[in-house]
Amino acid sequence: MDVTNSEFDKLDGLTDRSRSFYSALESFSSFNFPPTLENNYQKLHKVILANPKPPVLAHLTIEGGSRRDWFKIFKESVLSNTIDGFGASYYHFTNIEFIEKEFFSLVVKELPNLQIPPWSTIGGGNTRRINYEYQALAFSLRRTMEYFAIGIGAFFKCDVTRIRKLSNAIENAEPKDLRKQVQKRLEESFLRIEDLLPPRDGKEKSVRDRLAHWNSVPAGHFNVSRGQDEYMIGLFGGGENLSSRVTLPIITLEGKDNTVFKVSKLSPVLFNQILRVETMIFNIYADLGLI
Repeated sequence: MDVTNSEFDKLDGLTDRSRSFYSALESFSSFNFPPTLENNYQKLHKVILANPKPPVLAHLTIEGGSRRDWFKIFKESVLSNTIDGFGASYYHFTNIEFIEKEFFSLVVKELPNLQIPPWSTIGGGNTRRINYEYQALAFSLRRTMEYFAIGIGAFFKCDVTRIRKLSNAIENAEPKDLRKQVQKRLEESFLRIEDLLPPRDGKEKSVRDRLAHWNSVPAGHFNVSRGQDEYMIGLFGGGENLSSRVTLPIITLEGKDNTVFKVSKLSPVLFNQILRVETMIFNIYADLGLI
């Protein structure tokens, strides 16, 4: 069927209107990856979707001689599921960071009205929003690791669904040199992310496992404490044991009338958690020649 110029004009108009619609939609629904994560994702995308496929991936396909399409499982793990887990983790982190900044701004603004006596503390309030973001981050970071395990298992033509079981699951897999490098990297990395992994027998449970199987774990409680000449503000307690787990001050803010605030923050602790997992995962992708 022939398409007239008038009909082409209508299609162009529809495209323009759709573009405007999606631009408006993304103004409130989109979320962008941090630059480093986006850059690594683009590198993976280029290698994994290359045509022809690099030899290190071609053997995972039916066309490359595999009896099962391991490449599809691997591709979905790396380019969809694992990266989505990281995106969710950063999304929740960003929301937590925003809530903390709003709290600090509120304290600096309202401190004269609070009139807190020396050596006194006020705290409490409805903080469910930051609790729920914190809990969601714990789950998203764990699922990121499990998704990753599925992909690495597929690379070695093994069915794996748990990060803790990945090293043992690929024990006899080929290629041997890459498998040994991945196992070594996992062993080294696990020492740095032990607090985020499923617990070993007799070990302390992670926040995620407590949430999934035992009890609700809060992000902490907002406090404003006054000493003699300074204030200590921020989140305390919670799943990360703030401030017993971190050395204060993390940040010192100069407030009105040169009031000094020592600040206890959750967001840097969570950023460090994401970064430790991200480092492990992308180092292993690099070991496999993918980035």
